[in-house]
Amino acid sequence: MVRKFLRAFLVCSLLFAGVQAAHAEVIRSFDSQVKLEDDSTLNVIETIVMDFQGASRHGIYRDIPIKYERYNNTYSVYLKILSITDENSNPLKYKTSRKGRNLDIRIGDADTLVTGVKTYKLHYTVLR
Repeated sequence: MVRKFLRAFLVCSLLFAGVQAAHAEVIRSFDSQVKLEDDSTLNVIETIVMDFQGASRHGIYRDIPIKYERYNNTYSVYLKILSITDENSNPLKYKTSRKGRNLDIRIGDADTLVTGVKTYKLHYTVLR
C-alpha cells in the first residue's frame, strides 16, 4: 500500500514539476478619444496598454464591428485606419481581414516576440 502511494506521489510530482507558472495577458487600460468632424466622420484614437506579463506574444488582436442590424436593416460603417503606432509614435506592423461582421486587426510582427507592458495606439476614422 505504501509503495502504491509513493508511486502515485512520484508520478504526480513529475507531472507538476514541468508546469510553469501561468501567465495571463491583462489590458491595463483602454482609452478612446472620439471627435465628431464637420463632415460627420468620427476621428478615433484608441490607446491600449497591454501587459503580457511573462508571456511571449507577437502582438494583439483588435476586432471592431463594421456591420450591424437595426430595425431589420443591415448597416455597414466605413472604417479607414490612419495609423497604428506604439507610445513613441513608431509605426507598428498590422494586417486586416474581415471576420463576419467585424474588421479583425492583427497588430504585431510575426518575427518579433513581445513581453511585459506594451502600448498600442490606433488612429482611424469611421463614417456612418
